[in-house]
Amino acid sequence: MDGIKTIYEIRYPKMLNFNEIYKDIINPYFVYPNAKYSISNEGHHSESIRMTFPDSRYHLIFAYDRISFQYDGGFGDLREDGSHVEICFDIARKLRAISTFSRISSELLEVIVVKKSDKGHSEVLEKFISKYSLGSIFEVNSDAAIVIEGKEKKWNFRVQVGPFYFEKDKAELNLFSLDAEKALLFKDVNGLVIKNDVSILTDKVSKASLLKMIAESEKIINKIKIENDEQKSNS
Repeated sequence: MDGIKTIYEIRYPKMLNFNEIYKDIINPYFVYPNAKYSISNEGHHSESIRMTFPDSRYHLIFAYDRISFQYDGGFGDLREDGSHVEICFDIARKLRAISTFSRISSELLEVIVVKKSDKGHSEVLEKFISKYSLGSIFEVNSDAAIVIEGKEKKWNFRVQVGPFYFEKDKAELNLFSLDAEKALLFKDVNGLVIKNDVSILTDKVSKASLLKMIAESEKIINKIKIENDEQKSNS
């Protein structure tokens, strides 16, 4: 299993004076090497900033309703001490000190992984369609995917699974935008691509809560088997 993209978000009710307060909060992060930024809806209460840190392969979006950390890599990297995702908790702490800030309302983790197969594209697709009983809807099938939504305890899940097609998934899922070297490694890979979203309603966020979300997400992903996994488990 190879993690190729991870998005972590802290969400809160819309702040109508966001454009007046966010610059003082975000300014300290401009000291990072090669940091770039772009501003959307400037002058409006929905103004937002997107900072890009190419050396560390992530985007940080700070908006009137969320803090979004978008990383070109696997969720395992977020477990490390000193991970850049900790910027989100620093910003959340500063937001709580603003009198017009209401509360944190939810936390979301989206991970995209690829489970590799030694089979070709056509065989992966055929076996996927057969395994999930999708039937012969078309004369020729070019792609397929399933979406499963559910809940376990307090966690809400949405899982999308289908055969991995490099060019198509790269465009549709916005993959490898900051990691061209990794893109080359996946150019000829076959297998399944899994996009797993887990969210929870909460007013408390921390590195500990993120680690718990990662663990829950990993449990779900490990339940999704590809042919190679099944052969190994039966041997």
